[in-house]
Amino acid sequence: MLRGLAQLVKLTKPADLATAAVLGLLAWGVQCCGFLLALRGLGIDIPILQAFAAQPAAILLGAASMIPGGIGSTEAASAFLLHHFGAALPQAALAAIALRIGSLWFAIGLGACAAIFLEYRQQPSAVVSVWTAKQGAQRGRK
Repeated sequence: MLRGLAQLVKLTKPADLATAAVLGLLAWGVQCCGFLLALRGLGIDIPILQAFAAQPAAILLGAASMIPGGIGSTEAASAFLLHHFGAALPQAALAAIALRIGSLWFAIGLGACAAIFLEYRQQPSAVVSVWTAKQGAQRGRK
């Protein structure tokens, strides 16, 4: 455990922390901009700062619910916050669900497709190395 913590200290260099912070802010900013565009597309007109605050706050509330992935609670919190900021409840619920489909479920689907692709992809080098290892084991038995 001490060796693991010693290795962890290497990751806390100021340049690495700054890079992680910039990339994290960029990712959250892109997601918030997408949320704002979805709101505008649905005719929900709330101030930009409130829209940018509603989405991360809803995700944090969903995480606090201790439900895996915040499924249901994040959408409910997002819809509640949007309704609180003046959006009609049906439109707020639609925006919350659209955001989750476009972010979380899209990422899950993309990851599942990548995992399936990698699982069933043929790797000739792996087949050859297993084949030669089996041959070597059979020769050693003779």
